[in-house]
Amino acid sequence: MSGGVFTLFYSNNFGAVLSGDQSSAMAYAQTALRGAAIDFRTGSAFAAPANTGGVRATFPSGSPIEYYQSGTTLYKLVASATPTTTTVVTGLAAGTGLSLKYYDNSMNAIAGPMTITTYAQAAAVDITVIINFAHPSFGNVKRTTRVVLRNKTS
Repeated sequence: MSGGVFTLFYSNNFGAVLSGDQSSAMAYAQTALRGAAIDFRTGSAFAAPANTGGVRATFPSGSPIEYYQSGTTLYKLVASATPTTTTVVTGLAAGTGLSLKYYDNSMNAIAGPMTITTYAQAAAVDITVIINFAHPSFGNVKRTTRVVLRNKTS
C-alpha cells in the first residue's frame, strides 16, 4: 500500500514540475517572439546580421535592430551610434535555439545561404525559438512566428 501512495504522490509532483516547466518555457518563447515581431514589423528591409545566424532589420528612420543567439541566450542589438545589447531570453537550445526562414514578396521561401542580394529580396521571415525546460529531461518548447515587413522598400 505504501508503494501505491508513494507512486501517487511522485506522479503528482512530477506533473506539477513538468507543468511549471512547460508554462515558463512557453511564456519565454512567446515573449521573445512578440518582442521580435513588434521590433521588425515597421522595418523597410532585412540586412546581413552582424552576428552569425541572427536576423537584422533596417528602418526608414532609426537604427537597425538585430536578434541573435549566443550560447543559450537570445540577445537584441540596437545598432545605433552607441550600440546597446539586451538579453531577451535565456535557456535556448544550444546552437539551434534560433532559426530563420526568409520569404520574398510573393511569400516564396528564399533558398539559403543568405547573401546581400537575398536579404534585399526578403519581405518576411519565420522566426523560430526553441527553449529548453528547466529540467532537461523534460524536453523543450518550440514556437514560430512570421514577421512581414510593413514598410518594405523595392
